[in-house]
Amino acid sequence: MKGMLGKLMSVAVIVSMLFATACGTLMYPERRGQEKGDLDGQVVIGNALFLLLGVVPGVVAFAVDYSTGALYLPAEGADMSVLPEDMSQMRVVYLDGEVTESRIQEALQEETGEDIELAQIEWEER
Repeated sequence: MKGMLGKLMSVAVIVSMLFATACGTLMYPERRGQEKGDLDGQVVIGNALFLLLGVVPGVVAFAVDYSTGALYLPAEGADMSVLPEDMSQMRVVYLDGEVTESRIQEALQEETGEDIELAQIEWEER
């Protein structure tokens, strides 16, 4: 019984360390590699909560977020979204049936009235 409790505690510590090692890094992966700036209060508080689990998880969380840059807010003027400022230019196009590259190209040409080559479009997957 005593050995089982020790193993369970070890697993709990390891799991909590895994979650604690990168609070901001997991929440905001797009911030990795950014320069220092203003601290993000949400990430700081999240990392500070890991100090309640112990000094090591909290310090590790702060160290990882500091080293990756996830501890900081995005620089002023940095555009972290993919949406344009002028939303009036956006259109939603629905496709019936199977979605293929040729069907996407046809729908874009019908919607815009322009000859569009899919190879010219820069795609971003999320």
